[in-house]
Amino acid sequence: MHTQSSIKSPLNVNFKFEFLIGQGYWNFSLNSFLHLDLQVDITPDMNYLIRNHKEYLEKLSNQQIPTYDQTENWKSKTSVGIQIQTLTNKTLFLFISQVWYTTHFCNQICDSDRNFLYIEAFNSNYRRISYDLNTKNGKIIQIPGLLPIQQSTINTCCSGPRNVRGIMNENNELLLIFNMIDSDKQEKVWSYNVFTDEQTSLLMQHNFSENTNDHWIPFIKNDKFHFIYSFKPLNVLRCSIDHSECKLMSETQVVNNFSCLADGTQFIRYRNSDYFVGFAYTKVSCDECQYFYRPHVVVLSTISERFRLVYVSEPMVLDDIPMFDSFSILNDKNTSNFGYGTISKLVSESITNWEWSNDKLSFTISINNQKSFLVSVVGISEIVQSIIFAIENKYSNILLDRNLGIKMVSYSEKTAFDYCKSLTEKNKVKFKKDFIEEQNMKKNIIKDIIDSPTYPKFRVASYTDAATLKSYIQNDEVNFGIIGRYLTAYESDNRHLGQGTSMMIDAGGNHGTYALYGAALNQSVHIFEVLPKYWIVIEESLRINAHFQKMIYLHKFGVSDQYGVWSVLPGDGLTRLDFMKSGGLPANPSQNSLLKIASHPLDSFIFQKVSVMKIDVEGFEIRALKGASRAIRLFGIGAILIEIASNRWAWNNITINEGISVLEQVTSIGNYTSYIIARKDTSCPESKISTLSNVKEVKNLLLINMQNGTLENAPQIYRLMNWEPIITEMKTYDWSCNFWLESDSKRGMLKVI
Repeated sequence: MHTQSSIKSPLNVNFKFEFLIGQGYWNFSLNSFLHLDLQVDITPDMNYLIRNHKEYLEKLSNQQIPTYDQTENWKSKTSVGIQIQTLTNKTLFLFISQVWYTTHFCNQICDSDRNFLYIEAFNSNYRRISYDLNTKNGKIIQIPGLLPIQQSTINTCCSGPRNVRGIMNENNELLLIFNMIDSDKQEKVWSYNVFTDEQTSLLMQHNFSENTNDHWIPFIKNDKFHFIYSFKPLNVLRCSIDHSECKLMSETQVVNNFSCLADGTQFIRYRNSDYFVGFAYTKVSCDECQYFYRPHVVVLSTISERFRLVYVSEPMVLDDIPMFDSFSILNDKNTSNFGYGTISKLVSESITNWEWSNDKLSFTISINNQKSFLVSVVGISEIVQSIIFAIENKYSNILLDRNLGIKMVSYSEKTAFDYCKSLTEKNKVKFKKDFIEEQNMKKNIIKDIIDSPTYPKFRVASYTDAATLKSYIQNDEVNFGIIGRYLTAYESDNRHLGQGTSMMIDAGGNHGTYALYGAALNQSVHIFEVLPKYWIVIEESLRINAHFQKMIYLHKFGVSDQYGVWSVLPGDGLTRLDFMKSGGLPANPSQNSLLKIASHPLDSFIFQKVSVMKIDVEGFEIRALKGASRAIRLFGIGAILIEIASNRWAWNNITINEGISVLEQVTSIGNYTSYIIARKDTSCPESKISTLSNVKEVKNLLLINMQNGTLENAPQIYRLMNWEPIITEMKTYDWSCNFWLESDSKRGMLKVI
């Protein structure tokens, strides 16, 4: 029976979509209507998993498993995410990840040896928590932990649950659908009810080839389970989970050869209509990229049990999200095998929730089977509403002609191929241009290489002579010592984390000495630097410190409180240009008289707790702090080392009152105690600072001695009572001082479960 869709005229009168029947596509660009934001890093905590379940994992695998430090052997993707309300009416996010390992080296895409399902819980502030899930049969599933999937112990490739999809059933229970090899060595489709702990295999009434079970996309209509089996042509299965059987519902014969569009998230009902919306992704290759996976928005009509594709978008453009740039980094990324830095697998996995009131749809994505994120997108609802309105008022033939759906899929696949080709070609051109420029610059820029006068030591490439760089580091030995003490304690409190999993921010990298020091103390460091000469220096330092190459990420742009474009002036000065929308950055900066550099808020990069954030950005520190406020509030930044020069704030249209207000707000939301690090010079003179009424000398703030690594009291440290007097004094005398903000509550040291 037909259910009225109740779709009103689009709210935005500019949404007048036309469907080009001959070409098989709608005449608008999806990406121009969408606003995307990262919400949180949901990459599973593999160290916790292996540390707490190693014995069980090895028993099930019948072999010794790799440690997580062997990162090339372990992969993961968060396949399922849902938002639920607990019995105490608290919001909870459950994320279920497929984790697997291989006993051989695996850098990109390869078969697994053994797969597992790992469940974690996050609260409404996106913090990992422990949670006991009481199943309806009386069992308790402890979260975080492995789901008790009954699987065969036979030793064969790809054993255990994989290709996992999740959907809420009519009883509001989470049902997982996955592929798994049974004891007869045949791969089958299984269902597992997380809330009842019931598991069953599904019996197919049609003959499917063994490699076609990977592509099933679930949706529920009229309390009955359905699966999209293929898109070109569209084939839909209806399944009875209770009776463990499925049958084909569409008009065509089953196919065993799949199109490029062949997998994706579950589909969910659009409001109270007969239309369903989900993300499917294409798997294509082009000349410079062997594997290229990208998500597409798909709208399905189910009117009168006649299933029709009514919209398939071009690929969603997620490559412009700044944080993703660091995850394209591989040892051999600048080759055709890895698309010259193009992210290979950017896959939509699961729709977590859709807030209709503000059209905010949240879904999970995985990147190269290494990282997973929760992403929100605003704008899809109005697009779907406009499409349905156009169909019901002008293009009803779309509901009758299934060949139009085939045309839509073919067109979306073509756009995916074209996107692969254009993106990788652009990256290739950029790489070759940058490589030539950097090689030419390197000859003139690298003046020396030194062993750092720090504890622990590392090697540093220098833009200046060795003696000068050593003096720079030695002048900052109090800064290094305080950071060293803090990070040592931080790692002790978080010793369950693996190497390089704690995150540190270095905004204003210069020679990269703070980043290298952080990496030496087990941090994964993100450097933000705007000057090309320091890019060369940092990259050379990474070359000579090969063991840091997977721990340090260099971002060649600045930090601010919003996206913008800046000019780099001669003499390394900076000045602000009018903020532009994304795309305002010149494609070839050398064509301009001044180098143009993009800037981004740190909130576009930070989606987990941060140990230490160092900010030295020559007068732009207030905007940098404003751009990190969400990260401080939601995820926690344990400590901040920041250089403040209030006389320079006017360069960036920041008044003294605004700067003081931002510092007070940051101190409050981070629950920081603030210290000023005085010097024996005129830039931040202890002789003057010690006489101020609003500071108090502190003799028990510890640091690590840079010569021998012992703990001792830090000299010339004064605690601030409030910000206004010191900032006013600094402006009057043109001081430039370093400040240390450390969380009283050890917020940055909160243990992740």
